[in-house]
Amino acid sequence: MPSVWIDECDAQRRCVDRKYCGLSPEIAEATFCVIFQAFSDGTETDERYIVAGYVASLEDWNKFSPKWHDILKERPRLGYYRTSDALALESQFKHFDEKARNERITALASVIPNTCSGVMASVSKADFKEFFTPSFNPIWDDPHYLCATYLIEHLCWDMHAIPKLEKLDFIFDRQGKVGLRFKAIYDVGIRPMSMLMFPFLGNVSHESKTEFLPLQAADMQAGWMRRSASTIQTWTSADVFLSQIPQRQYPISRKFLERIAEYKREHSEEIAAFWAEYARAEAARK
Repeated sequence: MPSVWIDECDAQRRCVDRKYCGLSPEIAEATFCVIFQAFSDGTETDERYIVAGYVASLEDWNKFSPKWHDILKERPRLGYYRTSDALALESQFKHFDEKARNERITALASVIPNTCSGVMASVSKADFKEFFTPSFNPIWDDPHYLCATYLIEHLCWDMHAIPKLEKLDFIFDRQGKVGLRFKAIYDVGIRPMSMLMFPFLGNVSHESKTEFLPLQAADMQAGWMRRSASTIQTWTSADVFLSQIPQRQYPISRKFLERIAEYKREHSEEIAAFWAEYARAEAARK
C-alpha cells in the first residue's frame, strides 16, 4: 500500500507534465492554460451565475503543482481541496478545526502563481431567465455554457497581443456542470469560427479535480469570486492572498443578451438545422 500511495502522490505532483507529455519544447514555452471551475447554486443571496478560474503559462502551472501538493499532504492530510468542504469543515476537512482549516487554506492560497490572472465571466440570473431561457433549446438552458463561451472570446481578445503565444487551452472540472456538451459547442462552433482571428486557440478538455491540481486552485478562485459578488459579504483567511492576484472580469450585459436573443429569432431555422446535422453525425460515429 505505501508504494501505491507514493505512486498516486507522484501522479498528482506531475499532473501537468503528464497531460502535456510529448508537446514540443517550443510550443510548451508559449502555451497558456485556462483552468476553469463553474460555480453557482440556487440560494437567493447569489444574484449571478459565475464561471471562474485562472490563466497562466504551462511553466507556471508546472511550478505550482508540487507546491500545492506538498501542502495538501501536510498532516492532517488532504486528498484534494474543495472550497465547500473547507468552509463547512466537512469531507476532506472533517478532521480540521477552524484554526487548522484557516492555516491550511492560507498556505494553499499563498502558492498560487502571482504571475497568473484570475478570470471570471458572470451573468445576472434575472437577465438570463428573461433573455436566454425563452430563446434557446432547453438542452442549452444552462448559464455555464453562455458564461464559458463569453469568457473564452473576451479572454482571447485580451491575450492576442502576447508575443509568441502559440496555444491557449481550456480545462474544466470533469464533474462540473460544463461538460462534454460544451466541448461540442467549442469544437464545432467557437473554435472553427474564431481560428482566423485567434490562431492560438487550443483544446477544451476535462480533468478530475482530485488528480489535476490546478483545478483545485480554480475552485478556490471561484469561491473567492462568489464571495466578492455576493450581497452577503463573507471572508476567509485565504482572501488576503487571492485579492492580490490580478483579475480579468467579464460581466455579461443585458444588451449582449438582447442581441443574441434577436440573432436566435432571426436564424432559428439555420441553428436548428446545424445542430440536427451535428446530432446525426454524432449518432453515425457511435
